[in-house]
Amino acid sequence: MKTLCKHCKICAEYTYKRTMRTEDMVSFKYCEGNKYFIEQFEYAISHPNSKGRRLKVLKSHKKGYDVDEVNVTSTNYMLKDINNVTEYLNNNVFDLRLKNLREITWRCLVQKRPMEEKSSIFPGVRLQKNKYCSRIHDGDKIFNCGCYDDEMDAYHAYVLRCEKLGFKVNQETKGHKKYLKEYNSSNFVFRIRKRASEFEGVTTDRGKFVALGTKEGGKRKRIAQFDKELDAFHAHVLWCKLNDKEVDTENYHYREFLKDEKPAMILEEFIKSRRKQPTSKYRNVSFFKQTNRWVASFHKNNKCVYKKYFDNEYEAHLAVENERKKFGLD
Repeated sequence: MKTLCKHCKICAEYTYKRTMRTEDMVSFKYCEGNKYFIEQFEYAISHPNSKGRRLKVLKSHKKGYDVDEVNVTSTNYMLKDINNVTEYLNNNVFDLRLKNLREITWRCLVQKRPMEEKSSIFPGVRLQKNKYCSRIHDGDKIFNCGCYDDEMDAYHAYVLRCEKLGFKVNQETKGHKKYLKEYNSSNFVFRIRKRASEFEGVTTDRGKFVALGTKEGGKRKRIAQFDKELDAFHAHVLWCKLNDKEVDTENYHYREFLKDEKPAMILEEFIKSRRKQPTSKYRNVSFFKQTNRWVASFHKNNKCVYKKYFDNEYEAHLAVENERKKFGLD
């Protein structure tokens, strides 16, 4: 375990003590390696009721130091990489001896935190809706690695994605050690997550099959949703032909699709043909199967303004039209 200590000939230990106006004693430890820097400043302790009590710099005894640029614990000047942080090996923030400090990346520091409250011992993995989802956080960016039935598979996807993006993985966590034992054994089998649909360009959403198209830059576009999986793939093929996108014609599903469907239809006409026919000939009126009654309703500014149930279809139509006239709608 590499620390910031330079192994001085004499390992001397000093204690900084100072009484504040609130009669609180400021006390922390430092050593010969950072003595010349620490003694240039006066320190105080943050408010005792704060969650994390730390040291703060009051003023400098020597000119040339900007107090605003000095780290709270006066340890950042020892780091080689600006993006790294300092870890306290004995978890004591007031122990600034160099043998107690270690340079570590922020990602490894977060992964090393206790995970008792988390749903998985593996970093980057959490249980969500009976699935183990893995994701990588890099500042404001989030990289989703997918959801799996087994947490080992989710962490394996997490490790592969970190290697691809060039991120470091903390190898000292319990989860990673368990993963290495399983990975080095001959019984390890990575189960790839099941796709929502076997057809290319088709996914599922709330029990419906959604046809997708890819724009420039890799962004997905939602075309339409259907009750049948084959209809969604049909819409995907028509959209690709309309936008001059390549379609995998050698795919088995595409050849089966050509046997049953005629892809010469226009995309808009195909979507209209697959939509459900309205249950009523009047606008803003529909039949509700659960109550076997007619529902009259309409919206204004994306809010439901009127909704009422009727036994007769024509009565529902008259009621809706009268209410629309009150709001000044045609």
